[in-house]
Amino acid sequence: MDFNKVNPFWTTCFVVMAFLIIVGNSLTMATLMKRNFHKCPHLLLIRLAVGDFLVWCTIPLYVVGMVVLSHKPEILSFTFPVSMFVTVTSVLHLPVIYLERLHAILRPFRHRQLTWKVYSVAIATPWIIQRAARIV
Repeated sequence: MDFNKVNPFWTTCFVVMAFLIIVGNSLTMATLMKRNFHKCPHLLLIRLAVGDFLVWCTIPLYVVGMVVLSHKPEILSFTFPVSMFVTVTSVLHLPVIYLERLHAILRPFRHRQLTWKVYSVAIATPWIIQRAARIV
């Protein structure tokens, strides 16, 4: 198998999967943005859906860059770092959600007193960690 050539089967599979995941995360974000779900703990799930949405939006760009614009390597040199940045940031949101749920289980009364400020810091932390890791 020659890995330097584009395989149309896998390209089609990735594009279809990306489309389905983008639609699914869009529906998740639309559902969680409703008025009755607009509470602090749901913000973390909304942020995870946004992160996954961004990850799977960059996959078709990368595939199109490989298939259509393979003669322009500067396109690939732009899409790959963006894809890696949003992927790692999305993965870093999972421990934040885990820690928030752990806090809700171990200290339920103190968990109810968490403010928007705490959740905004929890949402910003993966982005800050990812940005700091890229600088080093």
